[in-house]
Amino acid sequence: MLKINKILILVLFITGLIYAQDDVLLLDTSGSMSNTQVVTTLKKLTQEYLDKGKSIVAFNDTAYTVHSVDDLSFDGGTAMSKALKSVNTKQYRFVVIITDGEADNSEATIHEAKLLHEQNIKICSVYLSASSASIPDVLFNISDQVFQSSNIKAAFQMCSGEVRKKLLGIGAVKKTVNPSRFNLF
Repeated sequence: MLKINKILILVLFITGLIYAQDDVLLLDTSGSMSNTQVVTTLKKLTQEYLDKGKSIVAFNDTAYTVHSVDDLSFDGGTAMSKALKSVNTKQYRFVVIITDGEADNSEATIHEAKLLHEQNIKICSVYLSASSASIPDVLFNISDQVFQSSNIKAAFQMCSGEVRKKLLGIGAVKKTVNPSRFNLF
């Protein structure tokens, strides 16, 4: 029986019905994200995500894999294209981006996102700001869904919960989130 289960898991993995890593979180750790409250919330979120065995790529001037909360460094620019490029070589189905600003290089960011979309990888972005701020165009250009909120955890849960299921076509979705702008205030 154990041998049959191993074979079944191998077949499911090869056919793409299950993945070693389905999701990846791209976390903006640029200097503008260094607010104490934001850092505290992001560190808690990072720890929860790591505890679930999920992958995290942080980005500021470069993109780097996060293995521990201590790896996070909040400084520098917003090299979103480098973060997208770093996940292009791995087998993911769903990317969540948490950011508070424009990408350093919009053209490169859009190019890298298109490469992901060609592989049927879905992107959900969380733009951290007050409700009156305008969402950067680059997020609309690269994302299947964009949320705008100052409540990081609630927006992340929305993006990685029902919206993830909807975008990946998994199971019945109880509640459709329709406007691409969604405020959690």
